[in-house]
Amino acid sequence: MKQTQNTNAPQHTPGKWTAFAKPEKGCYEGQDAPYTIRCGDRAIATVRQQVGAKANANLMAAAPELLAALECALADLEGLSEYLGYLFAAHSGSELDDHPAKLTITEARAAIAKARGLDT
Repeated sequence: MKQTQNTNAPQHTPGKWTAFAKPEKGCYEGQDAPYTIRCGDRAIATVRQQVGAKANANLMAAAPELLAALECALADLEGLSEYLGYLFAAHSGSELDDHPAKLTITEARAAIAKARGLDT
């Protein structure tokens, strides 16, 4: 049986990411980065010294978990929206096109596409 590659599978470094407040040579030549994002013992990104460096490092470290949580929430919201749409249409004869959940679904899909590099 031929195996197909899941094109929706994350292309980022798998595993738990952690932000460390440890100077390490950054990607900017000659500058030390006060925060390093690591996956296990491997440095995968650095954050330059700037206002908000710690917050940026923490957000970057949480990115894989945020992506996974958003994908689960999107699937739940899509299912709920479809179910509520059926109920609403059955009782009122119209659609839920202007419901705020539709915008949330659109925004979640766009954020996931951006995270996966599919928004270009």
